[in-house]
Amino acid sequence: MRLVEGRSPRPLVVDSHLRTPECARLLQSSGREGRAPWIATTNGVDSGQRNRLEARGARILRAKALPNGWVDLSSLMHQMSEQGVAHVMVEGGSKIITSFLRARLVDYAVITVSPRLMGGLAALRGVTFDGVGEPRLSSWATHRLGDDLVLCGELRWTPE
Repeated sequence: MRLVEGRSPRPLVVDSHLRTPECARLLQSSGREGRAPWIATTNGVDSGQRNRLEARGARILRAKALPNGWVDLSSLMHQMSEQGVAHVMVEGGSKIITSFLRARLVDYAVITVSPRLMGGLAALRGVTFDGVGEPRLSSWATHRLGDDLVLCGELRWTPE
C-alpha cells in the first residue's frame, strides 16, 4: 500500500542470470496500475525462462554483460532512457548499490541508519572506484523517521 498519492513507480529488477522465480510476488501484482515489472538481464539467457516470466506479465530488458557476467548498468540506463525513463530509485543490497556507484550513475543518495543490529554484507567494504574518485554527499539534510535517522543529499565526486 502506497502512503503517497500518485502512480506507483514501475519496479525494475536487475537479474543478470534471469533467476527470478515465476512465483515471485512481484509478478503476482503486475497488473496493478498497469505497472508490470521490468526485469533487466544479459543477452544470451535462457529463452524458456524469459518466455515464462513474460507470460506472467514481466517485460524483459536485455543489456550487455560486463566481463564478470553482470548487467552493464550504463547500457541498461541508456536503454531505459530510450524508453522514456528519466529517473530511477535503486533499492537493494551492497552489490547493486556499489555497482551503481562504481558506474557513477548516482547523483542523489538516501541513507537510512537504524538503531538495530543486523547481519549481512558491509556496504562498500574494500570498494575502489577505479581512479574516478569517491562519492561524497553535498548539500545534505537529515530527518528522523520513527527510530531511524535518514541522511540524504546530492553526490559530488571528488578526485582521489
